[in-house]
Amino acid sequence: MVRLWCPAASIALRARRDRVPYDLWARDGALNSTDGDVVDYAAVERQVKADAETFDVQGLAIDRWNATGTAIRLAEDGCTVVMFGQGFASMSAPSKEWERLVMAGLLDHGGHPVLRWMAGHVAIKTDDAGNIKPTKQRSAERIDGVVAGIMGLGLAIGQEPGMDIDAFLEAPLWA
Repeated sequence: MVRLWCPAASIALRARRDRVPYDLWARDGALNSTDGDVVDYAAVERQVKADAETFDVQGLAIDRWNATGTAIRLAEDGCTVVMFGQGFASMSAPSKEWERLVMAGLLDHGGHPVLRWMAGHVAIKTDDAGNIKPTKQRSAERIDGVVAGIMGLGLAIGQEPGMDIDAFLEAPLWA
């Protein structure tokens, strides 16, 4: 199940400005919209909670940057939340595994139009040690769905050295 979000007030603008069919994706259900001009994280949280009641969710990988409130609320509701970094240390192993699965034909987005578009804009950044991570370095387009998939894969294969929300909150801010 793929859920991607966009503020309803910006869908028409994004479709015109970016020449990307956000409006069609929203109409067809490939893109979820929330009221207003910013993503309504309360709506996203409600959907995550509903999904957790339907699916056997083992953990939620959440980007550490600016998501503490969402992570706390989801953890309070019983979700296992892991704060997942976007650097090479966190992203390299699952990115390599993602690439292996793609090359072996073992990953299939089921024709999801937004994921197809995002996948077409992912570039790979490599550090001096040979670690990799996805980047939109050569494109201004969004790749969030692919990054979220890699983060989820990181949790599934046990490669994320991140921490659960309680440990995150107890850690020094600038460690």
